[in-house]
Amino acid sequence: MSSGEKEFDPLAYQRGSIWSHDNFLVIRSLIRADFRREAEAVAAGVMKALTSIGSFPEYYSADARGSLIPQEKLRIRPCDPQAWTVGTFIFIKNNFPSLKA
Repeated sequence: MSSGEKEFDPLAYQRGSIWSHDNFLVIRSLIRADFRREAEAVAAGVMKALTSIGSFPEYYSADARGSLIPQEKLRIRPCDPQAWTVGTFIFIKNNFPSLKA
């Protein structure tokens, strides 16, 4: 959901959170459509977040400046680790090995 939407709430479970699995679908689709540079940009953002968090949460969130919000401040604490987040991480590492983890 766009931060410009009135319902946007970065602390909410599904109204502003970022899901690695959703980004996996975006990355995979961009690769298939031959937008590899764009896919790598999305992948780099996911890797940066996961590296900063230091684990594989179900979802995470960021404030308007792009700074990660600590998991304990989210209204619903994400499952951690989450298998689909680990799968996204593995997919990114396999497709973009130069990205730092």
